[in-house]
Amino acid sequence: MPHQDHYCSAGYRATKTDMILGEENQEAIEILTNVGLKYVLINLGLESSINRLIARMRGVNSTHTLIYKGQTLKGLQQIASALETTVKP
Repeated sequence: MPHQDHYCSAGYRATKTDMILGEENQEAIEILTNVGLKYVLINLGLESSINRLIARMRGVNSTHTLIYKGQTLKGLQQIASALETTVKP
């Protein structure tokens, strides 16, 4: 366990911080979980600059973006409607 006053413990404390997701983020996660779709949650604010660049090249440039079967779905409404029609729970 790192010492609280030591400068190198800041990295430890930062990695143990919980992400607090907004209501729409939680709703998007619930939709993905309910249809049984495995997903990877990426927080662009915490990613390295190379990973942010790769995400932007793939079309991920706004909150609630899902890449599913080659489609880039942006926004909670697009994700919900696309999964409703293509994924059978």
